[in-house]
Amino acid sequence: MIYIVLPNSMHAEYTLRGAQAGKHIMCEKPMATSVEDCQQMIVACKKPTKS
Repeated sequence: MIYIVLPNSMHAEYTLRGAQAGKHIMCEKPMATSVEDCQQMIVACKKPTKS
């Protein structure tokens, strides 16, 4: 599990990195600085990972 407590502008980048590594993500509010970033984060976290 990765707990994202970075500045808001960095939430999306590190959430996407963590999701690609197959980790569960817990992110501080606000989730991201744009709706587009939020949508990318959600999609990345829903993708199944390769075992």
